[in-house]
Amino acid sequence: MEICDSLFSVVESTTPLFVDAYLMDGDRWIFGSFWGSETTMQEFFARLTLANHEQGLRSFTLQSASGDIQRIYAGRVGDLTKVTGKTPPTTVLGSFCNVWIFDPALQQPDRTNGESYIIGRPDETRAQMWLRAWSSVQSLSQVPLLEHWRNEVMELLTVNEWLKPLVGVGVQGFRIALPAEDFEQAVSQGVKTGLLSLEDSAEPQANQSSAPQGVLF
Repeated sequence: MEICDSLFSVVESTTPLFVDAYLMDGDRWIFGSFWGSETTMQEFFARLTLANHEQGLRSFTLQSASGDIQRIYAGRVGDLTKVTGKTPPTTVLGSFCNVWIFDPALQQPDRTNGESYIIGRPDETRAQMWLRAWSSVQSLSQVPLLEHWRNEVMELLTVNEWLKPLVGVGVQGFRIALPAEDFEQAVSQGVKTGLLSLEDSAEPQANQSSAPQGVLF
């Protein structure tokens, strides 16, 4: 079956199955948006869940219309969350299922370990993603963070790789991981050196919410 440029076909599926978005945290698969018939979906996810079975899958291959290949290692599929929707049966292709399968951590930050994910649509701007990330950092931090520290703290996270961009197609995002002791020491040192001032002496700027160029994505 011919596929459009924005879709990947799942090579291991014996019937048409497509992916229009996926997201990786390093080698770990954390989000996928699948399209196919209900029967196809059930068979494919059963094979992923039963990886040790003769017909089971530990990984699968995505192929674009131009022939590009992306290998996805499924990991512990049973730990992932699945949300299913259906198109009306009156569409040209009939009734299709759209299944989102993703790591529950995308919905629920781990405040104990200071970790969270921020994901967004491809058309979200750098500034929009930057503000959402800052809000999450403030929520995760065990020390209070003043609002005017935003750019300095986010730059600190990036330099120390406590904020990392995620690799994906059809969706963008990044992972935040705050090591409590190291992060607290970094903030304390910033206050001592004057990098993080207790008073906001900066003049208001129209583009204050913009992220520094090149820091993300």
